Formats: sequence, structure tokens, C-alpha cells
Amino acid sequence: MDRPLFLCVTSDFYEEVEFFSIYLWPHPDRANYTTLVSVLAFSGFYLGYLSLALRTPHLTVRSVTVLSSQSLSRLSLAAPLISILNFACFISVVGPTYLSGGYAGSGNWGSGATYFFQFFELFFYLSLILEVYKIKLKNKQLGVFAYALSFNWLTIVFLFAFIVFNLYIGDRGPILTSVFIVVGGYDLFIKRFRLVAVVLALILGIAAMSYVSNYRTRDAGASLEERVEEAKYKLEEKRWYHAPGELGGNVRTANVGIAMAHSDGFWYGKFQAVHIMGVIPFAKGAVIYVLNIPFGLTSGVYLTMVINGSRGVGVGTTPVADVYLDFGLLGIIIMFPCLGRFIAWL
Repeated sequence: MDRPLFLCVTSDFYEEVEFFSIYLWPHPDRANYTTLVSVLAFSGFYLGYLSLALRTPHLTVRSVTVLSSQSLSRLSLAAPLISILNFACFISVVGPTYLSGGYAGSGNWGSGATYFFQFFELFFYLSLILEVYKIKLKNKQLGVFAYALSFNWLTIVFLFAFIVFNLYIGDRGPILTSVFIVVGGYDLFIKRFRLVAVVLALILGIAAMSYVSNYRTRDAGASLEERVEEAKYKLEEKRWYHAPGELGGNVRTANVGIAMAHSDGFWYGKFQAVHIMGVIPFAKGAVIYVLNIPFGLTSGVYLTMVINGSRGVGVGTTPVADVYLDFGLLGIIIMFPCLGRFIAWL
């Protein structure tokens, strides 16, 4: 059997690997093919989206406003308060363990505490979206600082504290999500950023997030000085061009999904059936029984087991990996344009 070269350390799925610095990289041919599939998916999505969006009359924010200004103000105040309440409940359960990092998820905190954290994130991000929405309704061309100061003071304080906390523990996901909502809202609705500013921000962001990944630890008791020393130790033998390597390695799920589909065959819709039926009570168990799928096996679990050799810390999945595992290249070509058209319809 043709064994694709891939990112895999503990798993015995593959007999060969290629090393690049401290990272394991897929074979160039596999990486190129994954890139091709991803470009087809991206292009198909936007082709489907534009095929409907370009024929639909443009709707301004004012034309779809469904909340009165009073209701919007109440909701924009309630959302951060609810998020703070959930965060307080979360901290009361996990205590200092929070400083060990969210990337370990329920394995670090316990599933009950994780629910508190998920509700906190839901209302916290909602509060950011509502603030951007309120500013957009005013139709003012604001500068960056004026835009930031237009947010609710409670949201500003909590956003700052949230980013500082996550920088300290080395959890990049919440930082990136918050920044994308706030900065993306400004770029989409208030004033476009210049290309030079975007490129510079991306370079600085890659460097910062890569550095964060080197000092994060699951040791909740580690001080900031210890974390920085850990980062210095990890960076000693690296070159400057290794900076985006760790971030680039996060596309491993697409690489693994495509490689495993070629190696072990397609799943022909089984993963999609499990995902879809999962929202219907008792239906998921029936699908698992009828299709003879190992209980609890989803595409995310499958890819985690391939990469880690066990369930361990989940590696997640991507739409590209999901669709390709089930239907291959034909599924990518058909499903992504349909998804784009559906999003445009929404």
C-alpha cells in the first residue's frame, strides 16, 4: 500500500516521515494536492455565493433593523454582564487551573466547567458584535481610536482583560476571534484598511502568535518569567523563517484527511450522517447502528486518532477534510458551491 508521508509522531499509521526542524511536514506532493483541493473549495464557495449574491438587491443595515435603539442598548449591556457571570461561575469551578490553557479543553477543566466557558464565549463575542452593529447604525466615518472608544466601557475593560489573560496563558484562539470581530467590523463597516497596513499587521501577527505558542504551558503554576524562559529555550535553535511553521502546521487536518482517504478509502457520507443526525435526539445512535460506525466516531475523533495515535487532545477538523473524507474531490466540487449559494440565500 502506498503510505503517504505525513505529520505523525505517535501513530503507527505511517512508516515514513520527513523532518523539518522540530516539525513534521507532509510530503511536498501531498501538500501541493491539499493546497489544490483547498483552493477548489474556496473558489467553489465564492462562485456559489456570488452566483446568487450578485443578483440580489443590496440590503443596508438600516433596511433589516429589527431592534429598537432602546432594545439594542439593553441587549448590548446584558450580553457582557451575562458573559461575566458565566466567566465567574467558570473561575469558581476551575480556579487557577484556568491558567493552564484552554487548548486542552475539557481534558484540563472538566466538561461541566467547559460549558460555563462556552456560554461565556458565546455572550462575550455577541457583545462585541452588538457594539460593532451599534456603531454601524450611526453611519459615522470614525478613526481607529474613536471607533475603539465608541464601545461600551464594560466591553472595553473586559476585552482588554480577556486578551491579557489569554496572552499570559498562551491561548491564541480567543485572541484571534476577538481581534477579527473588532478589526473586521471596522474594515467592513466603517473604513477600509490600506493593503500595506494589512500586510504589516499579518506579519506582526504571525510573529506574535508563533511566539505565544512557544511559551504556553499546561502548568497553571508557571510564572510569566518561567513562560518567557521556556519560549527563549524553544526559540534558541530556530531560524526566523520557522516563525510561521507552527501556524502552518495547523492545516494538518486537511492534509491527514486527504491522505487517509487515498490510503484507506472514502466513508461515503457516514461522517456527514453522524454530524447531521447528532442534533436530533436518539437519531445519532440509530445512524451509528445502521451504518455500523464505531460509537462516538466523528471526523474530528477519527483525525485525532490518526494524528495522535489515541483520542488525547482533539485536533479538530475542517470543512475540506470533512467533505473529502466522505466524498473525495467530486464532493468538494459539488458541495462547496452549494454551501456558498446557501450562505448567500441566508
